[in-house]
Amino acid sequence: MAGAHRGHRQWQRLERQFRILSISFVVCLTKDEGDAAQQAVIAFRQDFRDFIVVGGDGTHHEFVNGIMGLASHDRASVQYALFPAGTGNDFARHFKLPGEVNQWIKYLNRAVATPIDVGRIDITNKAPIYFINEAGLGLEAAVIHRLSVKPSKSRSNLRYLIEAIRTIFSFAGIRVRLAGDASNSELHLWNMTVANCRFLGGGFQLAPEASPLDGQLDLSIISKTSRWRVISSILYFFNGKVAQLSYTKHLQSSRVLVEPLGDSEVLIEVDGEIRGSLPAEFCIMEQAINFYIPLNYLK
Repeated sequence: MAGAHRGHRQWQRLERQFRILSISFVVCLTKDEGDAAQQAVIAFRQDFRDFIVVGGDGTHHEFVNGIMGLASHDRASVQYALFPAGTGNDFARHFKLPGEVNQWIKYLNRAVATPIDVGRIDITNKAPIYFINEAGLGLEAAVIHRLSVKPSKSRSNLRYLIEAIRTIFSFAGIRVRLAGDASNSELHLWNMTVANCRFLGGGFQLAPEASPLDGQLDLSIISKTSRWRVISSILYFFNGKVAQLSYTKHLQSSRVLVEPLGDSEVLIEVDGEIRGSLPAEFCIMEQAINFYIPLNYLK
């Protein structure tokens, strides 16, 4: 289903090229939510250690959660690549991964399997949730929730932007308490992004300095201000200059506890899906999974 079925079509092109190149492989097609995580674990138990994920941020998120559920010495033996075939492709955008088959194969031939960081979320009475790209509270979670209850054949980047603008007129913001190694404060926010990589929502750059190689989470905080002020500044959220806005704040932290203030439920968006609600602790797991990084990646 990735990319409104684009993922399946792209896989068919990639499969033909693999056969031309006499590359040996076994394919598992996901059919339901959670399949990518389950199939990754099954394949590992069948002694597979090299993986290619074909799909978008959602498929990628599931695969990572499957592998991260293994013991640390087991996941250290796994290495994987991502062929971007979703809608947003935000993780792939961070690494500038090509979406054309021949260019992607050239990338893979020169890529280096490198340990990268993974975010972890601990919520009471739930198994740990892992994120490879980002997690968010506030406006971005409200947008994802609205998109999930308004089915569409396409979840385009433009649709995300339009829904974000619509949501801000009905959204009241959130009140939270932060406690961590970088901040201890009570805040009234439009949004808070906990980022491992720099992009979300198909191109928003709320944490443009985030890197999955630095052992830190980047916290991008948008304080409550007027709706029109946020909308008039929308370009800054795309061009990587969000730090120039006076109502934004940026922190780095290896661990932060976020608690809600008041009785309202505060949803948590994780790699483009709603995965729970506050309170929750966010932390970084350094060099937790081996990903094929492009040879020319500098940051």
